[in-house]
Parts: sequence; C-alpha cells; structure tokens
Amino acid sequence: KAPQKWQDNSMDELAKLDVVLCFEDRIFDIVMEDLQLRKPKDFRPIHVICLDIKDTPKDAKIGGSLALDLCKLINDLPDLEDGIPQAIDTFETQKQLKLLYAPLYI
Repeated sequence: KAPQKWQDNSMDELAKLDVVLCFEDRIFDIVMEDLQLRKPKDFRPIHVICLDIKDTPKDAKIGGSLALDLCKLINDLPDLEDGIPQAIDTFETQKQLKLLYAPLYI
C-alpha cells in the first residue's frame, strides 16, 4: 500500500523494504534522519532514492513517467545491492538529471 505515513511504519515493516523512493528533497532528508535514528533490526540494506518533482500537474505527470522508468530499471537488476548505484548512474545519464541516493543498513 502506498503512499503511506512514513512515521506509522514499524521497524519490522521497514525491514521488508528494499527501496524507498521519495519525490521531494525535504522528504528524503526526513526519511534519512528517521532511519538513522531507529535501532537497526537485521542490518539489511535499504536504498533511499529521491527523484525531486515539483508539485504541479504537469511536473507530476512527467515525474510519474520518470519514476516508472527508474522502478523498471531497478526491478530488472539481478542484484539490488551491487546494481543500484550503476542503475542510478545510467538513469541520470539517460534522463539528464540528478538523483539523491543513499544506501543504509537497517
């Protein structure tokens, strides 16, 4: 289910996630801070990515298409942990934009 209130997720629920995609730099910072303040569960990798999209109908449509392309690229990776940095580089080059990205262990 998504979108959802990040703060309502327990650490058990977050530990099931592989990738978190944010659409605002501010939200990326909030998610990063929250994950860093929580007590780790199993030290599983989680990849936090921000595709900053302006909150307008036109930009949301473009951003939705970009998010879908990024998700497809990530979904096709045989190994998330090793493949995501390269997938992000590829995406940034193809789309001529910059993403925020941080791998964490939770």
